[in-house]
Amino acid sequence: MFSLARKITSWSIRQIASIALYRKDYSLISLSRKSIECIVNEFNHLDEVDAKCFYTEILKAVKEALTDDKIDCLIHLSLVLQEIGKIKSDECLKNEKRNKGIENVNLVSLACKNKAAKVLEYIFAEESKTLYNMSMKLNGVCEKELLTITDEFCHNAFYYAMRSNVTELVKVLVDRWQSQYSIKELDDILSLNYKELRLRNVSLTKEMQLFVQSKIVDFRSFETIGKSGTGNSWNQIRKRIELVVKYIQKVKRDFWDQDPDDNFIFIAEFIAKNIHVLKFLLRSTYDRLPWEEIEFCLIIFIRCCKNPSEANVVYNCVLNKKKLLLHLSNFSVALVSNHYEFETNDVVELAKSVKLPRDSVIEKITKKNSEFLQLYEDYERVRDFCSLEIVKNYADLVDSSKEIDKRKHLLASRVLQVMGEHLKNTLDSPKLSTTTANTLLSSLSLKTKEIITKLRDDLSHEDALFIRAAIEKKTYLLKNIQTDISKMNALITKMLSIMRTDTLKNLMKKIRSFNSFEDVSDIFGPFKTSCTLMLKEIQKSYLNTSFKGDFENLEELIVILQKNLHDKTKSEISLFNEIFCILEKEKTRFKDSQLIFIFSSGCRFLLLNLSQEQARHNTFLIPIISELCSEFEIPDEPFGMIFNIKKLVRELIDSVNTRRVSSRNQELCEVVWNISEFMNFQMGTVKWMDEFRETIRENKSPINHTLSENLLTLKLSQLKEALTDFDLKDQTSSADFVAFKGNMELRAITEMLVLDILCILKSSCSRNPFFLDSDYLVLNGRNLRNHLAHGNTLIDVCLEESSSQLLEHAKRMLTRVLSETDKKFDTVTKCDCIRLERTIECDLRIVNIQRRLFVALAEGDVRDSEKCVREGADVYGRD
Repeated sequence: MFSLARKITSWSIRQIASIALYRKDYSLISLSRKSIECIVNEFNHLDEVDAKCFYTEILKAVKEALTDDKIDCLIHLSLVLQEIGKIKSDECLKNEKRNKGIENVNLVSLACKNKAAKVLEYIFAEESKTLYNMSMKLNGVCEKELLTITDEFCHNAFYYAMRSNVTELVKVLVDRWQSQYSIKELDDILSLNYKELRLRNVSLTKEMQLFVQSKIVDFRSFETIGKSGTGNSWNQIRKRIELVVKYIQKVKRDFWDQDPDDNFIFIAEFIAKNIHVLKFLLRSTYDRLPWEEIEFCLIIFIRCCKNPSEANVVYNCVLNKKKLLLHLSNFSVALVSNHYEFETNDVVELAKSVKLPRDSVIEKITKKNSEFLQLYEDYERVRDFCSLEIVKNYADLVDSSKEIDKRKHLLASRVLQVMGEHLKNTLDSPKLSTTTANTLLSSLSLKTKEIITKLRDDLSHEDALFIRAAIEKKTYLLKNIQTDISKMNALITKMLSIMRTDTLKNLMKKIRSFNSFEDVSDIFGPFKTSCTLMLKEIQKSYLNTSFKGDFENLEELIVILQKNLHDKTKSEISLFNEIFCILEKEKTRFKDSQLIFIFSSGCRFLLLNLSQEQARHNTFLIPIISELCSEFEIPDEPFGMIFNIKKLVRELIDSVNTRRVSSRNQELCEVVWNISEFMNFQMGTVKWMDEFRETIRENKSPINHTLSENLLTLKLSQLKEALTDFDLKDQTSSADFVAFKGNMELRAITEMLVLDILCILKSSCSRNPFFLDSDYLVLNGRNLRNHLAHGNTLIDVCLEESSSQLLEHAKRMLTRVLSETDKKFDTVTKCDCIRLERTIECDLRIVNIQRRLFVALAEGDVRDSEKCVREGADVYGRD
């Protein structure tokens, strides 16, 4: 027995030596075509055991060549395998996958993992079927599964291709799939893998992000009209309610004593998205639940968590973490207690809107649930500030725009449309509160709010498009509308500054009663400010004052009058003094507000630093510091100030006019006329907005097919011209998207034109209420139209790519035939709450495993690190 074993061993050694000698003469990694035949011949002379060993070496060489993207070497090895395959059985090949060192030989995944673009193209080429077929046999899968099967690290070829940041790899995979399989499946695969990369915080280049976005948007655009529904039912609604309640409880339990992190943001976004879907499905319950208020407060808090370095003083002071969690908890309790009443109702009836005054609904809800009083109060404060900021950002464009006249009318139209939208305060679209709107418009005529809100309706609907296109060409009207917008912008700037100051003062009043810095820390929540951030807040509030409102314009005119009016009477001198006194009080009121803000910001910063240090021996400073802020009061605007100053100016002008006839001072005559014209037709009015609205109202008519076609051609031409003039190319490029995102003027013009186009083609806009359930969100069709018309803060916060998607849609509109009646802009997402539940659980598992990896790496725990990687954690993820 021993002798036989020794002979076998001796024989094996000789064979291995022979193979080793052969490998020395013919390196598998540097084969030439001439040596291929020699290798095949040698292989044919080996026995089964040695042939198996040598075959394993060839497979290892294939992996090595693939890893280094050595395409020539791979071609030669493929030819070797092709010849060997003629004599080696498939069963034998399948057995090779059990050999140590060549398990999971998925050449497609390996090529993507190693950024081997040339190799991937070769694997799919017609002349290299050997490698592709071998990979399928070694993995025991069909061709389709080879592209999606996961490896020992739980990732597939698409995942690695995206992670590589080599767009050519993804393009090869997409083209291969598209040529043979379902587009819907490809959409799901791309969306899922992209989402997983983002969950693991893996860095993707802008080019890769835009490439994936372009493909998914393309898959979901211009779909042929189908007859299938959304799949909504009462059971689906009930399941979604259960999910919302479950995750509200989870987020409150997990984060009550813990600062928000990425996990918090992820769960909070899930809750916000599902509240958004539910409020659409349950619009008939707006008189029972504060849908809009809870969603908006949650979204604003998420935005602050995502952007802690931004100047968000109002939001941070109004909404802290514990207050928000209480709001969510109260809402979930009310949702559970109310949802039993829904079950007897039909889903169609549940979705019908309630037409009731918002004030009466709030009174009804808070009478039954007094805990919602604080929610409504917080909502009003953050919503008012947010709406004014949005309006100001757009209004600033008109003041600063260098846009040529041919597009300035589009910019002005968009500003007016946004302004009108945010002056609404209806039950299903509550924006600027009645109190704040009245304060804002107190310096203007009583008709101003009605003018702007009605103008907004005309700018958002298709029946006024044609006449608007005609009257927007009137240069004089455009120029004067800009004056009206600037007037509104000046008032908004003042209001924002005063609101910042008021919010800080209210916060300090609350802090005054605190007995510990723990309480101070709680009220500040997770938003830890810094000296840099405080200075940014001050700069935003204090230095951004380069505006001219009615008072500033009137003061300039009165100063000119004073200089040109000689031999003033005592009465005229007295009138001048009274007028300047009122104007100075208004300027002082605003400056005082700014100084109080600076002082309060410093006190807030000091208290926050003390709370972070937990300086118990300094708790006596809490009431002292907060009391300092409360000593300063912002003077209210004097009642009837506009009326009083107009009365005084008219008295002055009447006095001047009595002796102006004998005067030959041309400048005096001119300034008197200018003051009279300003007082009668400009001060406290938005005359040109009103004329614009009246012209539209009198001439608008329903659009027929021919008119629609002509208008569509006009809008597409304007869109193409705008993108071309801003030097944006037809194809997707990261430079284009960066330029577009940074150019708010171009974005505003594009928004207006895309909104107009979608209004014209409203019959082609799909109703897709469950688009937020998708792994990859695409804003399209009716959802895009509604976002552009009404604004959706949830989209702005949760869909960070919204501006790039807008440009993507704009470019597609220029390259597609939009008049095809059998096509829809959007693919309808099916309602499936069972899948939704599995998805959120899986996503949370991914996030938690990735976090475990970071902890294990920080602690030097190699074993747990390896375990996390095997469970799907990605070493390319960022902490």
